Amino acid sequence: MNQEIPKPLRNALARQAVGDVHPSPDVLTSFLERMLAPAESDVVTHHLAQCAECREIVFLASEAAEDDVRVER
Repeated sequence: MNQEIPKPLRNALARQAVGDVHPSPDVLTSFLERMLAPAESDVVTHHLAQCAECREIVFLASEAAEDDVRVER
């Protein structure tokens, strides 16, 4: 995945309230790349089912990753 975080993704991360318990950006990236252990992936999936902010971050990150793939082709 591209190391530079796109602006919409940075903005979504910045909106998360300090002190809220959310998966880290690294965990969300690993989730998208399917690199998490099954138990960890289940925890993130459960969190995403309840957290619109993190769902938005995952959506934006997945769009950015798809854009990177399109550019490489």
